[in-house]
Amino acid sequence: LKIFSDKHCWMMLGLLVLAIAIIIEIFPNSNTYTQGHENADELSSFSFSYVQVMWYIMYLSEAFLIQMPDSKLDSYDVASIIPQFITAVFVFVIALSILHKNKKILTFIIPYSFFGLFSALIYSSPYHSGMVGVFLIFVFWGIFADNGKIELPEYINKAVSSLRGGLKKAVVAIAFLPMIVPIAWSAYSSYIDIRFDYWYKEAAEFIKEYRLYDYKILSPWEHIAVSNDTSKSTDPKVDESDYQWHDYPNIQGLATAILPYFDDNIFYNYNIDNHDKTFMYYQSSTEEETKTIFDKWREQGAPDVVIDRCEITKIYPNIDVDDYIAVKRVEVYKPYKFKTNDQYITIYVTKDLFNKIGTLKEITAKKLY
Repeated sequence: LKIFSDKHCWMMLGLLVLAIAIIIEIFPNSNTYTQGHENADELSSFSFSYVQVMWYIMYLSEAFLIQMPDSKLDSYDVASIIPQFITAVFVFVIALSILHKNKKILTFIIPYSFFGLFSALIYSSPYHSGMVGVFLIFVFWGIFADNGKIELPEYINKAVSSLRGGLKKAVVAIAFLPMIVPIAWSAYSSYIDIRFDYWYKEAAEFIKEYRLYDYKILSPWEHIAVSNDTSKSTDPKVDESDYQWHDYPNIQGLATAILPYFDDNIFYNYNIDNHDKTFMYYQSSTEEETKTIFDKWREQGAPDVVIDRCEITKIYPNIDVDDYIAVKRVEVYKPYKFKTNDQYITIYVTKDLFNKIGTLKEITAKKLY
């Protein structure tokens, strides 16, 4: 086969061997937790449908041109992304035809399929799409290094040559969009980063300003609503009476995002068995393990400070939520392409601590729980 005479093929095979070795090394434990999968058994099991085919094709355009929704395709109205999918199919076909013309289609499609199928069937995050972009650039770079140019398929040359005037200029401009759009994404994200504090920076600054790290701070944990009827995860804002709740006390994303602004772990319930660690262990837990962790939290006593609303009465059944006062609402900005994930969190303190500090101001907010 001609492909094996290409030095880039052997380079990619070497990377594949390295990747397989890394996968073997980091293969998830039985209690691994990822978004949408609560253990390794769920992580390695999947169902195949047309939705996954759409996801696989759209990943290429996601790197350069379109903005897919944050959630998995099967969790919202698929019809709403038909325009993006049509664009993605067009880009996918054009890209493969160019690669085929330059005899690099297998160099691209084999690694891309490993990545795309894993993302579509098992796990993915918006942040991973940039890997596709970098890889495609690498492949085109290899073509240019070998041939000194990138040849276009005959049908593209004929189509472009048949155009005249403004229409031809418009088509050429559209062809440059995959290079222009990522620059615009970067410009917008840079503006948001400059204009607003990133993610939970303001929360960290508030904690430092009032030296709240000298007190017991409770961080919220992951709890997922599971329907009694369908056994599927749902929006946690549903009526509690209709759902069971599964707690994962090791999963504390908010604390993980705040701690880089501190030298030490300031949350007493974060990594309760390895308190010196300031990174999160992506570990699910059984009901018995969760109970054991909650018991350890309970031994520390009730918190003086609570970061955001959480089911505190699960840990302290006799606690009076009216004893906690909301003192800070932190607007959260997290840019991604042309979209900003706008959220807010609320910081609560006990009435005793509120009176002790003296300079805090009470704000209107929902009770802790």
